[in-house]
Amino acid sequence: MEPNKFSLVVPLGAKATINIKPTGNISLKNGYYTLELTDVSGLKWSKKINLD
Repeated sequence: MEPNKFSLVVPLGAKATINIKPTGNISLKNGYYTLELTDVSGLKWSKKINLD
């Protein structure tokens, strides 16, 4: 996997708060979602999110 325009550059093992602010007409319905981040080495982290 190669970094691209959607990549985040953070130190390995860093804890971070990520705020995602859409710039277009995007809306999500209430429900359960999973945010998944994958680093360039292939390691994956996921977080379940409940929008209510």
